[in-house]
Amino acid sequence: MSGIQADGIAVIWIEHVVRALTATVARLLCLASGSFVGDGTPAEVLAQPAVREVFLGTEVTTSLAALAGGEPGQELHDHQ
Repeated sequence: MSGIQADGIAVIWIEHVVRALTATVARLLCLASGSFVGDGTPAEVLAQPAVREVFLGTEVTTSLAALAGGEPGQELHDHQ
């Protein structure tokens, strides 16, 4: 742990560019209509069904799996 995190400082960063968040943060909280729908590492949050449905739609493409730290070709959501 280093920098501001070691100092016990939290930063609230509102962002819609998923790549910017996943490349920077260790923990990600997602809100929808004022309620928490996801909490964890970026990969964990982007894999959560509620987050996928609210923010990413019902299908998540391979490129979003890569953003979440997944393997190329891995999908986070089975096609329905």
